[in-house]
Amino acid sequence: VPLAILAATYALFHGGYPILIATVTLYLAAWHRARQNLGIARFYQARAGGPASAWHVRLFCAAVYLPMTAGVAFFASTSPPHEGEEYIGLSLGPPVLWLLGALAAASLAAYLAYTVRCRESVHPGERWLVVANALAA
Repeated sequence: VPLAILAATYALFHGGYPILIATVTLYLAAWHRARQNLGIARFYQARAGGPASAWHVRLFCAAVYLPMTAGVAFFASTSPPHEGEEYIGLSLGPPVLWLLGALAAASLAAYLAYTVRCRESVHPGERWLVVANALAA
């Protein structure tokens, strides 16, 4: 897989598509960050005996992914070139960005309300990572 990624990057760069490389790097970096936070929080979740319920799993994933999605959408819709590199941004209008932000905030609030109610079965490290991920997004 790493050789395939290297070969694809080389082909895109020498084929005249450096903007595509910058775009893929930008979006995959954000996705990777969310996956890392999700994995570390799942480590703490396992230490507490696993997810408390199916709702815990759903709320947990939403509270990790929705803030990251809203943050990336806002950045890609409003920011100039990233670190001097042009990229293919999004052209989402303010109503869509506000909706994504509201969904992210609602998912975090629902997750926190659930984990406070089920305090004994949720590791504090899991909760902390989810909040830190949302604030960083």
